Formats: sequence, C-alpha cells, structure tokens
Amino acid sequence: MFTFPDHLRLSGLTDDMDDSLLVTIEEQFLAMLPVRNFVWMFSDQFVANTLQNMDAQLSVLRVTVKSDVCKKYPPSLKYQQSFLKSLIQKCEENNHEVVDDLYETYTELLSQPQSETQDHCYRTYILFGASCAVTLKESVSLISQGTTGLNTWPAASCLTEWVVENKEVFSGRAVLELGSGMGLTGLAVCKLCQPTSYVFSDCHASVLRGLRENIAINVPGSDLSECLRKALPQRSGTPVHQSGHENEPVITVECIDWEAVDEKDVKRLNAGLTLAADVVYDTRIIEPLVHLLHMLLRCQGDGQGRPVAVVASTVRNEETYAAFLEALNDTF
Repeated sequence: MFTFPDHLRLSGLTDDMDDSLLVTIEEQFLAMLPVRNFVWMFSDQFVANTLQNMDAQLSVLRVTVKSDVCKKYPPSLKYQQSFLKSLIQKCEENNHEVVDDLYETYTELLSQPQSETQDHCYRTYILFGASCAVTLKESVSLISQGTTGLNTWPAASCLTEWVVENKEVFSGRAVLELGSGMGLTGLAVCKLCQPTSYVFSDCHASVLRGLRENIAINVPGSDLSECLRKALPQRSGTPVHQSGHENEPVITVECIDWEAVDEKDVKRLNAGLTLAADVVYDTRIIEPLVHLLHMLLRCQGDGQGRPVAVVASTVRNEETYAAFLEALNDTF
C-alpha cells in the first residue's frame, strides 16, 4: 500500500551530481530545513565545481522548487525564495554562469504576493531506509490559533527516526500517542510498522483538525472530506480510517485531556504501546502526564505483552525536565 511516491524519485541527473547528493538536497528542501544549515552550502567542492555546470543547476531546480511534490504541497513562499536566492548567490560568488531558468523561477516567486492569509505551508519528510514519505500541512508561525501544536517539533523528528529503526516494536500492537501535534510520528508508524490500531490524540481543536487533514493527505481511503469542512473537531473515538486489508491499522483521532482521563478511559483506549514527543514543556502538566502514564502502564493493554511507553523530549529547561524525571521516580 505505501510505496515511495513517483514524484519523489530523481531524474535528470548529470555526471557532476550523483544521486545521493540530489537526494540530500531534495530531502532538506522538502522538509524546509533552514537554508543556512543545508549540507551543500558547506561543500566547497560542490559550489566551486559542480554548480558551474548549468545542467547541475537545473537538476537542483528540478528536485526542489520545480518538483511535482513542491507544486502540490509547497513549502512556504518565503522559504522557496530564500532557497533560490542562496543558490543564485553561491553561483555568482564563484563567477558561475547562472542558467536562465533559475533566474526566471526566482523572479516568478518574487512577483507572487506575500498573502496575509497564507497561514500554512507543507513539509514533506522523506524517511530514508523506509521507502516512504510523510507530508504535513503546518502553520507558518511558531504560535498560531493559541497553540504551538501546529508545527512539528524536534523531539517528534527524533522519535520518528527511532520508529524507522525499530519497526518491529510496533507490529501487531495497539498504539496510543499523547500530544500528537501534526502527526509525523504517528503517520510514520501507520505507514511502516503494521500496528493493529493507532490513536492520535491532542486537546486543542485546531490541532485535531490539522491532524485529520494530514491523515487525509497521507493515508489513502481516509474518509475525512466532511471533517475538513467543519469548524469543530470530530467526535472523539470515531475511526477516521478503517480498511478491510489485514495489515492496515484502524486510525482514530481523540481529544484527550490528561487531567480528565480516568481508569475507564484508559481501559477503553486499550493501548499496548504509548508514544509521546515534546510533551514536557511546562511544570504544570507534569503531574497529570505522569499520572496518565502510570494508569496506561498498569492496564492490561492490548494483550501482546506488558504495556510500554516511549517519551522523547527536547530539554529546553533543565529544571522542568528534572521535575519530570523526579515525578517518574516517585511514581514508578
């Protein structure tokens, strides 16, 4: 069911550019990696030698701004402009002749108005070694609609890398994710790992809407056309994707308030494996989070072994993270 999309395959390679380099450029661009952090920006050999070939410039253009995936699920306009500006500058600084198509494409992007209503963009994460990609619609702003949950945070990316390397852990399991955000980790699990079921959860209405939309983008057959037009989130516990194929999970989106969950809710969720990423950001949520983890790990689970929880964190505040570890030690 989940195969590597044809529009992400590379074409038009030149003798001066190998496949792996273009793949790296493509991966970084589609995921909207800051241009200053691009691998090729630090490669003197690539800038001085490879980019002098105008066919190589065209190849970079083809796998980035002019790729089919960019046209359908574009990164932000500002990001595309920044990328081409940097590419042109690198060529000009090294006295390379710049191919006309590169100038023309950059000019076309500059002529597009920066709409004040353009509040979203798309990031596509190519999961190398796993032959699949995840495309997410995200907010262009760090804080939007009163939440930071409309963006993918670093710990979610790290947890997704762990998923790719440990697919067997999820096979045949009922998985619950706390604080799913825009769904990167969960969609990777659903595409790669063959769980029996996957529950995405959050408590913010805008995040839940974004989750359903991203599921619709990535999971063929998701019956979400109605919910995309609704202002309110879908009723908790309603499956958004249930296939007749044996290896496809039942996908559910739930509104879960950690402070309101009780033993009855935990039993209904029936999770054998619980995931969470970047959820330890405020000391006020530590007590309800740890209490919920305790209930989940004490329940019967999915009957496929002892319940397990995996929590990935970015340590932004040492005191907050220490308080989380202390609460875990006091509870378990």
